[in-house]
Amino acid sequence: MLLPPIPRRSWLPMAILLLAGYAGNYFSLPLFFGVDFLFGSISVLLVVRFFGIRWGTIAAAIASVHTFFLWNHPYAAIVLIGEALFIGLLWRNQRQSLVLLDVIYWLVLGIPLVWLFYSRLLHVDSAQTWLVVLKQSVNGIFNSIIASLAINYLPISRWVSRAQVRHTPSMRQVLLSLCATSCFLPALILVVLDCNLVSQQIHNTIQVELKDTAQEVIAGLADRQREYLNVLSQLGQLATNNTTANAPSTQLQHSLELLQQVYPELILLQVINATDTIVASAPQIDPALTSPGKLDAQHIKTLKQIETSLKPTIGNVHIHPNERIPQIDIGVPILTNNRLSGVVYAHLNLSYLENFLRSQLSHRVHQIILLDSHNQIVASSDSKLQLMQNFDRLRGGEMRSLSQKTASGNIYFENTYLWLPPKGKLPAMVRWRRSLYVKEQPLNDRSQWKLILEIPAAPYIDHLQQTYINDLTFMLVTVLIVLIGGILLSRKLANPLTQLATVTTDLSSQLPENNLMQFPTSQVVEINSLIGNFQFMTVALNEKFQEVQAANESLQQRVQERTKELLRTNRKLEREINERQQADAALRESEERYRDLFENASDLIQSVTPDGHLVYVNRAWKETLDYSEDEISRLRIFDVIHPDNLEHCQKTFREVMSGKQISEIETAFITKQGEKVWVAGSINCKIINGKPIATRGIFRNITERKLAEAEMIYALEKEKQLVELKSRFITTASHEFRTPLTTILMSAKLLEQFGDRASEDKKRMYLDRIQIATKRMTQLLDDVLLIGKAEAEKLEFNPTPVPLEQFCHDLVEEMRMSASSKHSIIFTSQAQPITANVDEKLLRYILSNLLSNAIKYSPKGGDIDLSLSIEARKATFSIRDRGIGIPAQDIEQLFHSFHRGSNVENISGTGLGMSIVKQCVDLHSGEISVTSEVGIGTTFVVTLPI
Repeated sequence: MLLPPIPRRSWLPMAILLLAGYAGNYFSLPLFFGVDFLFGSISVLLVVRFFGIRWGTIAAAIASVHTFFLWNHPYAAIVLIGEALFIGLLWRNQRQSLVLLDVIYWLVLGIPLVWLFYSRLLHVDSAQTWLVVLKQSVNGIFNSIIASLAINYLPISRWVSRAQVRHTPSMRQVLLSLCATSCFLPALILVVLDCNLVSQQIHNTIQVELKDTAQEVIAGLADRQREYLNVLSQLGQLATNNTTANAPSTQLQHSLELLQQVYPELILLQVINATDTIVASAPQIDPALTSPGKLDAQHIKTLKQIETSLKPTIGNVHIHPNERIPQIDIGVPILTNNRLSGVVYAHLNLSYLENFLRSQLSHRVHQIILLDSHNQIVASSDSKLQLMQNFDRLRGGEMRSLSQKTASGNIYFENTYLWLPPKGKLPAMVRWRRSLYVKEQPLNDRSQWKLILEIPAAPYIDHLQQTYINDLTFMLVTVLIVLIGGILLSRKLANPLTQLATVTTDLSSQLPENNLMQFPTSQVVEINSLIGNFQFMTVALNEKFQEVQAANESLQQRVQERTKELLRTNRKLEREINERQQADAALRESEERYRDLFENASDLIQSVTPDGHLVYVNRAWKETLDYSEDEISRLRIFDVIHPDNLEHCQKTFREVMSGKQISEIETAFITKQGEKVWVAGSINCKIINGKPIATRGIFRNITERKLAEAEMIYALEKEKQLVELKSRFITTASHEFRTPLTTILMSAKLLEQFGDRASEDKKRMYLDRIQIATKRMTQLLDDVLLIGKAEAEKLEFNPTPVPLEQFCHDLVEEMRMSASSKHSIIFTSQAQPITANVDEKLLRYILSNLLSNAIKYSPKGGDIDLSLSIEARKATFSIRDRGIGIPAQDIEQLFHSFHRGSNVENISGTGLGMSIVKQCVDLHSGEISVTSEVGIGTTFVVTLPI
């Protein structure tokens, strides 16, 4: 099978990861022209980790499909698939760092491949190739950092139903990933922001340049238009003063010719009177063409527009029939007494505008095109463009609008767009480099003519590329330096802890074997302190293990002796019972004959009527139960049956009365003094003519055997409790040490990671956490040693005179310093100041433990009351809280070692405190009691003789 099978419950997570890989590339982060930041390899690396290299290769192939559409070549897909294969082949050991492996891939394979593809196969210039190399390597390392953080700190193995590949990161991996993350993410954000700022500045600069140039060109064209109209208007005034009837003056003709010399672009100048007769023309024309009715259609159209509006008129662009050049008609009315008396008519050659447009070009604007209302090219700074042809804005490429609309509704850079050449086989970056910034600007509000300005994007892209190259090179070099430093730092910090973990592994099996344990050393004070605490803990645990082992061996020996003794007693009893049964059979055959034997028998013999009255008991029965003859006559058999056995005996009695013989029965009698006597024997009933007459029973006193059995059961229960105590001790010690150890480790790591940047308060906070955790471990060891002394009866009681009221005041002040703001400790005294003879150390432990428990088990806060009263040479201390309370079923075992309430949930504790409090109270010959209600609170009352 090419692909390894995966469980059905993992199908959906697998599909989501595959889709996320493609989506990560589809929803890319565009940096600038043709350069995008992709995120698909994050999901690919997750698939490699949780489903293996084959599925990872499939995920890489799916994710890389979009890169072909994005960049028009398959080489990015090859690099992405190669990354998945490289990581999958080398990432066999969970101790290996994903980020480090990815850095090695890009240095060894990724960067050379990208350079080969872009420089040799795609023929991209070196600057663009180097930019792609830096972008893809930084992109890949960034994605590996994100994937590493997700694997280390998110329950992805549970989400994808792959618990067998669950990953717990080592301290080295954590330090390395944090170093890379803390350096990489801020640097990447700064690079993106910086380059986006530069890109936006370039956009704004280009658009402002386009806008300013367009305004200058439009202003120049407007000035030239006003100049033409002004000259023609002056010519009209001259024609009014120098024209009579249909005969032009020589001065008017000379003025036309002179004006044409000054403005050669006015290829035709004519003065036409009110009768549509051409009275003057430059150049001169055939007189036969000057008479009315000889004007062409363009003249007539222009004249009609002037007659209607009595204003200067500019006609549409048309082609000169002989010279094939674009020209435009201009007509200015000649008014006499506000009546039309003629028209100054001109043909303007638009080819002159090419020189004007070329003069407006700058080092940035490389082409200007003028379009008429029909979108035809009227003039262009580029002589290669054919005039009077429709202007193709797309030119086979693509246009992207750059207009921006603000929240107030204003539109900036209107009619501005970016033109991209046809895709073809061009790489995206090359295509962007050949793009143009284009602006379309109407000449004015009344005209439908447009001005087209173009600026090439290449110089700006080169500048932006260099900015990215500098930033990405700096970031890549910085990451490599940080990774090398992180590797060295993580080794220095983690090696002592790794050695410590190795030494303390399977501590319970090493201690009994008295193995010599070699503890490591560290140059870090906190780690060295931790190692010292472990050494001290090992010594203390070794002593405890030896004590428990000795007690265990002694108990086993006692149990074996008692078991042997019990077996001998049982065999003896079995023999006696067999003998008694044989004797009973003989006695039943000759009851009357051997009555005296019954009377003198050591067994208890009795006969009972169907209504339960005793008709006969022997002497042993009387002596054992200590009843007189008179008392026996008033007794019923059920009066001497122990209440615990009464129901069973009543059932048995009914069965015997029905004819059933009971060969073996065990029950308990009650003596006259109320003592319990265990007996075992047999019973039957004498039946005559189907009617029960009386029962006959014989019993042997087995009280001693029962006591022996109870003692054996008690010994076995003690052995079970001892084994359970040992197990609970190891479990609790391991659990309680793990939490402060974790605190010490994390605080030390944070000091190493951020020590040079953290404030003194932060450093103080981390050191305080380490000290608190160390004190917690020390307190746990003190509790273990104290309970050990108490159990070995080595706990000393040293009473000294102590002022109780002042002692309580001082203790409450100490507790208030460690309590949170949610708790209020209130001390009240109902006694006169008195000095009591108590052990101050033990009393401090009693009250401080009860007060700290009241605070700890009152998570919502509230008042903690401590009251003192003196009465009858006894001091009574009452501690009351409003916390979670103690369930009734837990109060009975509250003072047992390692026992904790069933409702404490996640509140930390060892279960030793109350046991030690009880021992301390007992050493004072005092008493301790507790009343509690779940959800309401708890009150402890300690009474000590003074």
